[in-house]
Amino acid sequence: MRLYAALAVFTAVYAVATTFGATADAQALVWNGVVGALLSLALAVSLVPLAGPALYETALSVLTSAARPPIELGPLAHFLRAASWGINIAFTAALILYVAKIRRPVARRVIRALLF
Repeated sequence: MRLYAALAVFTAVYAVATTFGATADAQALVWNGVVGALLSLALAVSLVPLAGPALYETALSVLTSAARPPIELGPLAHFLRAASWGINIAFTAALILYVAKIRRPVARRVIRALLF
């Protein structure tokens, strides 16, 4: 979760900075900061083998539409989509290695890093 918490701080700051260009309303800044943090915390959904990126795409569209005022998260959304695929591929590969009893210590470290 440390990985997701670090990304949450980054995305929250990015969302607040983008919102600050559109409005100075404190409530809108805080709300879009929360939405930005949830964008990266939702990356935990990407751990579901095979279905993770599709589930994250749904979460991304729902959270992006919840932002008020609406902000454009173009580069951040592309980065988070790529991170979703990377997390899913790494977790699925580590899970396969662990179940097949091939390089279990490495697989265990990867799984632990992505889950905790």
